[in-house]
Amino acid sequence: MKNGISQSHRSLPRASIIMPAYNEGRVIGRCLEQLLKDAEPGEFDIVVVCNGCGDNTKEIASSFGPDVRVFNIAEASKTAALNYADRMARVFPRIYMDADLEVTTDAIRSLISALDKDTPAAIGFMDVETTGRSWMVRSFYHLWVLHPYLKRGKFGGIYALSQQGCELRGTYPDLIGDDAFVRNTFAPGQFVTVNECRFRVFPPYTVRDIFRIRSRVYLGNYQLRSFSRKTDHGPGSGTREWLQKVACHPETWLGLPVYLALNFAAKINALRLHRQSNYQWLRDDSSRTGAAG
Repeated sequence: MKNGISQSHRSLPRASIIMPAYNEGRVIGRCLEQLLKDAEPGEFDIVVVCNGCGDNTKEIASSFGPDVRVFNIAEASKTAALNYADRMARVFPRIYMDADLEVTTDAIRSLISALDKDTPAAIGFMDVETTGRSWMVRSFYHLWVLHPYLKRGKFGGIYALSQQGCELRGTYPDLIGDDAFVRNTFAPGQFVTVNECRFRVFPPYTVRDIFRIRSRVYLGNYQLRSFSRKTDHGPGSGTREWLQKVACHPETWLGLPVYLALNFAAKINALRLHRQSNYQWLRDDSSRTGAAG
């Protein structure tokens, strides 16, 4: 036995892990290596869907052996890739995760173990790796991680759904805010936050790319509000609680103008794009290339 998992041959994987990937050749190997580091053969059914890729994402993912099944679709769409992967996945529960982060085998196991008939969804906690970033980028994320929403877990990056959870969610609509759409599916009592699940994300190297991804977040929220009349089960603004936390961390005060200006500019940009119905996927490439230029 290792970590409570039998080393004998298993007839079915413990879970299907769904990973949409668009030109993630520089980072998907890092993700899969960490994910599979302590996994038993056949423990997970990993479904990578390359959507509109023009790089070597498929070749890198395929090099990890039979537990990683790689598919190609022509359309560069995360939600199309998610829906395709759901059709290809072999088992429930299902873990949905981005290809540019790091998570351990045990963290994934803890998400799986948290699901039951009364808990259709499970989330973990995000750690932000700011090594090598500029002072302005570090200052932004030192303030961002103080948001109370992140202290209660992150419904995005990685989340787990049981079969019931997948049925409640249904098919992913054509929205750029796919994580927010899933979060909005579940009332607070329908998902659990798993302390043992921590995953690491790699933020942009440039302020310009922070602006792009913050614009995408706000644009996705505007689009989702137009799409759905369901009650928003999101975390709320939490501005007062966040300001109280900032007040207790004077080392972050110097970066506050940068943080506020970037978010304000991103919100204005997102509103402009929303009014134009221009729901483009604004992506950070600097964290994938390691380039600050």
